[in-house]
Amino acid sequence: MSPNEQEIQERHFVEEFGLLYEELGGSRMMGRIVGMMLICDPPHQSSQQLAEYLGASRGTISTLTRQLLQVGLLQKVPMPGSRATYFRMEDTGWSDMVQARIAYLKILQGVADRGLSILEGAPPERRKRLEHFKAFYDYLEREFQPIIDRWGARDPEEAT
Repeated sequence: MSPNEQEIQERHFVEEFGLLYEELGGSRMMGRIVGMMLICDPPHQSSQQLAEYLGASRGTISTLTRQLLQVGLLQKVPMPGSRATYFRMEDTGWSDMVQARIAYLKILQGVADRGLSILEGAPPERRKRLEHFKAFYDYLEREFQPIIDRWGARDPEEAT
């Protein structure tokens, strides 16, 4: 593949990732940042490099990289001799993000418990939706946690 064809394929990948993020309810630009950070060379990129490659404003890049830092997908990396802020994908970012979602599942379970206590003594058909809601999130939490535990126990050098 020629360098030009390689660049075209990489840009298509970045755009595809952006569309996927958008379909999942996120920001297309955030998805484009994640897509770029998954394949970029070198693996660290400055805000300026992200803005130029993606054709985005520095303000947009700043806002979205801050959000990606908060969810653990990106990390800041120091670059000796540079005042620019550089980012790279966090190696444990994906599992950290799912772990944070598991914590959110526990919050949802607590809300469901409060709702069920409010509806104590209510007819079963009135409680049914909330009971199903709680049962679903109880199930997700029970199933997700062992997956994350097994992932964390594997050899970190193992890619698959």
